[in-house]
Amino acid sequence: MGKNITIKDIARLANVSPTAVSFYLNGKAKNFNLAESTCQKIQQVIDQYNYRPNIHARAINERKTYLVGMLINNLIGSFYAKLVWGVEKELALHGYHMVFAATDNNREKELSALKFMAQTGIDGCIITPHHTDDAFPESYDNSILRGKPIVNLLYGSAPTPVFDTDHEAGVTAIAREFLQAGHRKLAYFGQPLPELPGHFNGERYEVFNRCVLQAGGEPVDVYSQMSEMLDHFQEYSGIFCFSDSYAIQMIIQLQKLKIRVPEDISIAGYGEDDITAFFDFDLTTVRENKEELGRLAAWNLLQKIEHPEIEIPQRIRMQPLLLPGRTIGPVRSDFLRAGK
Repeated sequence: MGKNITIKDIARLANVSPTAVSFYLNGKAKNFNLAESTCQKIQQVIDQYNYRPNIHARAINERKTYLVGMLINNLIGSFYAKLVWGVEKELALHGYHMVFAATDNNREKELSALKFMAQTGIDGCIITPHHTDDAFPESYDNSILRGKPIVNLLYGSAPTPVFDTDHEAGVTAIAREFLQAGHRKLAYFGQPLPELPGHFNGERYEVFNRCVLQAGGEPVDVYSQMSEMLDHFQEYSGIFCFSDSYAIQMIIQLQKLKIRVPEDISIAGYGEDDITAFFDFDLTTVRENKEELGRLAAWNLLQKIEHPEIEIPQRIRMQPLLLPGRTIGPVRSDFLRAGK
């Protein structure tokens, strides 16, 4: 029978219905309560005759390719790797496969990859779109994929649904840790703030500054250069860092100056970077569940693929988790005496 074995041949040889074979091949055996013994018989025939499904015929028959595009603008660090891993796990669970492209935060590469994916006939696409600090991230109308659905991860704007972390909740939790320890004179260390109001790269600072002001603290000063931050750190009782990597760099430099954390100054990070495991300090930070965020975006996209009539909410934000470490302590006495 060889390479030309069909679903009907498999059904006959396994003594099951062609429908049962189709369900099994499409990864829907559990959905339709196929018995384990039925699945085993089908798999035995597949293995014996080295059956490989004709994906082109399947796509024509079902009007689906079971391929989903994944465009990611950055592959540096574990953050993006975990997002991709979450997407991949959810797709595999439903019998879908990923068509992947890295765009290096370049618009031309992004457009080229989208056009190629449209030609391959993907059923939908997940994008972390390119972005700059002087413009909002671009969102693509699904016409670029011939009407197939698109969702964005991390950032984006209408009309594309966006899946990200609720940074307002995460930053508020960090601010509360500082404020409950008595801190009112604080700095922010991280990426340069974008000039564009409402840009996602400024959200963490904006929320933190608002929380501190509402608690009666002073406006939070911003530093983006390590040298400048080190020149002024003694003016503050605590520093909130844009990410864990910024916090780690800050602590290492302070340790070189014999400055103790948190006895002399308190530090907090954000994002729970895997690199913190290689250091002996217990950093106060916020966990963004990147894998689950990827899975959530993939699950919603697949629901839209399977049920085109449903509407995905414009924005879905995953709740982060505060990880109270040991790098935030009480305000040092000289700050209290000076009324800072």
